[in-house]
Amino acid sequence: MAGTVSNEPYQRVSSENGAYEGALIGTAIGAGGAGAGVFGARMHYKGIDKRAERHLKAIESREPVIQRKINKVNAQAENPRMSFMQKAKSTIADAGINQINNLRNAQLNGLNAKNEQMRNVVDSVYGANPAVAKEADISRRSHYAQSYAEINSHYDNVIQGSNFSKLKKQVEESLENKRARLEKNRDVKVNKLNKELGHLSAGRQKWGEDGVKLMKQKHPYTHVKGIGRSAAVIGAGALIGGGAGMILGGLTDEVNKHVEQ
Repeated sequence: MAGTVSNEPYQRVSSENGAYEGALIGTAIGAGGAGAGVFGARMHYKGIDKRAERHLKAIESREPVIQRKINKVNAQAENPRMSFMQKAKSTIADAGINQINNLRNAQLNGLNAKNEQMRNVVDSVYGANPAVAKEADISRRSHYAQSYAEINSHYDNVIQGSNFSKLKKQVEESLENKRARLEKNRDVKVNKLNKELGHLSAGRQKWGEDGVKLMKQKHPYTHVKGIGRSAAVIGAGALIGGGAGMILGGLTDEVNKHVEQ
């Protein structure tokens, strides 16, 4: 009793109770703290596997979501969508340039037809005068090549100096600016998403088989060995129960004493 009376729980309650009641209540409080600590550690230890299972399921569910977000942001930066006005301008520019190219193709087709006629003429005189035919064929080839280059150069200059080309250039510059903004935004978002993936990877390592094994090895409950675990829990329960019984018995005796008087 002397050792019990001198403990800290007793000191906290003895000022409001008698020594007998204070000793019993102090004993119960002290034993309850010890028992609750071991019991709580045991419950926490036993729940590690379930917590690991929940964490891993959450990680497996989250990882593909993040990866889809990364793919989407990358696609947006690589292929920025045109606005309504950009599409309209691009359509007008393409239509105008196509018209100019149609004129080019028509003139080139005429050149090809004339060249084919000249080839037939050269072939027809080749048997009678090979030297003349050969010289005429060289002239034909040179004229065709020069005319072909001049036609293409002319229409390239027409397209380049047209409003259609200027309009198309505006659309391209606008898209390039948009792409630059999207790439900057992508770098920020992807960096953030990659960090989240890193956290998930660390969580997978923490709650994986090896991580759980290490967690159990380091857990305080692991260091309460064998009989000591049972003794601590049972002993704490017995002290609490015994203390409560003694307190109840003491109160009953006190009531009976007053009744007999």
